Amino acid sequence: MIYRLQPGEHQTLIIDAKDIYSPEQIAVEKDEKYEFACDETQRWKDWFINSGPNGYPNLLARLWGLRVKSAKCFCLCGAYNVQDRDAFPIGSEIKSEKSGIKIISTANWNYSKKFNNLTNPVKQGFLICVNHSTE
Repeated sequence: MIYRLQPGEHQTLIIDAKDIYSPEQIAVEKDEKYEFACDETQRWKDWFINSGPNGYPNLLARLWGLRVKSAKCFCLCGAYNVQDRDAFPIGSEIKSEKSGIKIISTANWNYSKKFNNLTNPVKQGFLICVNHSTE
């Protein structure tokens, strides 16, 4: 589902780490300003490691190759137009002013280790999106 938020509106998205990209997306128009925030106390589990939206340092995952090189393993990330090359870390909060895009969210992990994400049910996080644009 793609949400189109009016100025001042907010939407809560459910982010599941097993999804390569979240099916819930935010449509962003030119000159809109959005804030994305996730409660730092929320937890999801990477195999046996509890992690918050800011992720955790994982040297082995970094060596295997994370989707977003600048972010920690399992950091909550977003991407423009469903492409990893345009991905960025969100963590617990970020403000975005890029326009004409759809923002989707995912956890930062390595594609080759997807089996780990499919077997663990504690993988959901909630992301709050707010449109801070003026009318």
